Amino acid sequence: MNKKKILFINIKYSQGGAAVIAKFLYQHFKTGHDVEYIYGYGKRGKYDPNTKGENVYMISGKCNFILNKISYNLFGRDLFTFNRNKIKQLIQDADIVHLHAIHSHFINDSFLIHLLIKYKKKIIWTFHDSWAFTGRCAIPYSCNGYLYGCSKCKVKDNYIKTFCKLNKYNYKRKKKLFLQIPEDKLVIVTPSKWLADSCRETFFNKYPIKSIPNGIPLERYSFKQKNDLNSLNILFIANYVNDPVKGAEFFYRLVSSFPEITFNAIGYYDESCPTYPNLNYLGYISDTDTITNCFHKSHLTVFFSVYDNYPTVILESLATGTPVLSFRGKGNQEIFEGINYPYLINDFDFESACKIITSLKKADDIEEYKSVSLLGRKQVERNNDILLMCKKYSQLI
Repeated sequence: MNKKKILFINIKYSQGGAAVIAKFLYQHFKTGHDVEYIYGYGKRGKYDPNTKGENVYMISGKCNFILNKISYNLFGRDLFTFNRNKIKQLIQDADIVHLHAIHSHFINDSFLIHLLIKYKKKIIWTFHDSWAFTGRCAIPYSCNGYLYGCSKCKVKDNYIKTFCKLNKYNYKRKKKLFLQIPEDKLVIVTPSKWLADSCRETFFNKYPIKSIPNGIPLERYSFKQKNDLNSLNILFIANYVNDPVKGAEFFYRLVSSFPEITFNAIGYYDESCPTYPNLNYLGYISDTDTITNCFHKSHLTVFFSVYDNYPTVILESLATGTPVLSFRGKGNQEIFEGINYPYLINDFDFESACKIITSLKKADDIEEYKSVSLLGRKQVERNNDILLMCKKYSQLI
């Protein structure tokens, strides 16, 4: 294997699903390659204290974040890029540039793409969402307006939020920009098959598009089964607990429907989050050992996001032995392909969610629950070991 110089670019280093995968790949390829990592900013636009090592660079920061947030609200695009000379130097020196999420207020996409074209860089671009082929949003929900140029936007408050109505213009702008990348210089990767299929319906269809499922380091998520179902403890995880995209509505309905059960929520929260006597807000947690401990203390993790790509939260919970009650969603169901998983339910089917939890409350036989726990662990061992994911990415280098 020839030693390459690989530059990773993502909006964040240690927060969010895209960052989790980008960071895993960056750390893995330290062995055998020269790697560097550009990220935009950490919490609230500040420096991320988790960045250890001289090859990780924050190139945006709070001021740039604020300016781009304003420009996105007004024009539907991020206009500003700080530390341009540093970015130019890092791209110029790299053999391969691995893009992840490049939206959400940290870099001007035109500046970045034109640099990559100018220096004729090989690009691997992992799509963690749909932003690259829509007029403005990363999560279009059920809207397929991007197939028709985003001429009329049906969803106004979806991520990334903006007051701008230049969706059609920005769609054309991004299409023209991204199609300037030579066909032999870009490989697109999606963690889920459904996003790959969506991508093939767009102007990106002339490029190679590959699906590589997300992976996790299984040795860091120790498997531990519960010995009883007494005093049920249920866990919910989202970057922001009150995020409607993550199914906050259904989570709170569960909390109020089962006052005798203890619920814990991991993620940022504020005064807008409702309070219940049986609900504990644990705040945002990035430490793997702490999160694993939370899984071990829980009998069930609930995941009610419908539009996630290929959520690592589900993988982590299954790996620790904690079953997941999940909507089928878009990418969620792909995690359970090939097995009959009893806690995978139809989207928005709150009644079925309640029935499953009620059955766990009444369960006299712990063995059935243990079998579901083991089924989940074996599934991620089979499909989602981080080394398997990295091996597949290695074939693209």
